[in-house]
Amino acid sequence: NDKAPVGSVAILLYGVHHYDKENRLWFTDDDQIADAHQWLLFQVSGVGPYFGQKAWFSNYHPEKVPSAIERYEKEIKRVLGVIESHLADGKEWFVGNKYSIVDINNYPWLVAVPWLLGGAEAFDAFPKTKAYVDRVGQQRGVAEAYAAKAALTQ
Repeated sequence: NDKAPVGSVAILLYGVHHYDKENRLWFTDDDQIADAHQWLLFQVSGVGPYFGQKAWFSNYHPEKVPSAIERYEKEIKRVLGVIESHLADGKEWFVGNKYSIVDINNYPWLVAVPWLLGGAEAFDAFPKTKAYVDRVGQQRGVAEAYAAKAALTQ
């Protein structure tokens, strides 16, 4: 059809509801669906805005605004603490112990943590989150995208 959803979560939800008939990236259990909505909304209301504002004020804003940079750095660390606590329960993925659109939606922001917070040691206080980011990075489609990018930059 010619439907064109706007926004990352809307696009991902539209995709799974219309094209993922086997629920490889979505859920059938009502509690898992509720959890997935929770973490999708957490990304849209917290991860994306805070990480994005930190990127803007640290790298692109015409003048440095130390209070804004400090604020968003603290918010990123707070958000990472929430994610770390969630993953500390032995979870490999955000929801349902399977890779889903929730992971796809959060990964681009989480993989940017070293860039946003000044280096790989940014994950030192968040080892479960670091392991999670590494796990997502090994998913077939993600790994293939990195390989394609590397081939283009050689």
